[in-house]
Amino acid sequence: MRSLLQKNTDKFIIAPSVISADFMHLADEIDRLKALGIQMLHLDVMDGCLVDNITFGPCVVKAIREYTDMYLDVHIMVQDPLKYAQIFALCGVDNITVQYEALKDPEKDLLRIKEMGVNVGLAIDRDTPVHVIENVISYVDTVLVMCVKAGFGGQKYAVSSVEKIRYIRQMIENKGLDTVIEADGGINLENIKMNVDEGVSVIVAGTAVFSDGNVASSISSLKKAVKG
Repeated sequence: MRSLLQKNTDKFIIAPSVISADFMHLADEIDRLKALGIQMLHLDVMDGCLVDNITFGPCVVKAIREYTDMYLDVHIMVQDPLKYAQIFALCGVDNITVQYEALKDPEKDLLRIKEMGVNVGLAIDRDTPVHVIENVISYVDTVLVMCVKAGFGGQKYAVSSVEKIRYIRQMIENKGLDTVIEADGGINLENIKMNVDEGVSVIVAGTAVFSDGNVASSISSLKKAVKG
């Protein structure tokens, strides 16, 4: 993750959320994104239990891995994250992000995922107090701030996310870490700059990238919005 960010000429990366792509033409969507310079894909795996929605599983992730060499960040919103983390690690993904709310023993569980040979991300849901991750932030490579309620795309951005991001950035600086901050949910032209200015290095965007059917224009507009 760190090397991926260092190779980028911008101070942030846009990671399109595949859940919003056209699944009938997923390979074409991936090719289009890569041609536009996108280096990272965000894959939301939901089990219908931890969150209400159901998306896709290992078969789809494995197919994407075999199709592209892009950096794959799999966000598993499932009730048994350790079990499925192992399965997705074997699929060859680069980063596995788990929900804090699903962990029984956060410190032990995160270390076990790290032992699987992947980068580890920790996500906190919109309504979870940010201070709960303070004792485990040193065990992860990324922290994903959910700016909406986990489970569905197209929700409105929660303004309280800004304070969370600011708190996490201060936490990282105080501990001397190089942890990467990601933001996911409701990111659009009006709020993307605010997130990047507060320290977000990875912007996860689904609706903002895919909704109008012109992916190139959407990504360009998001980048221009940050530059002002």
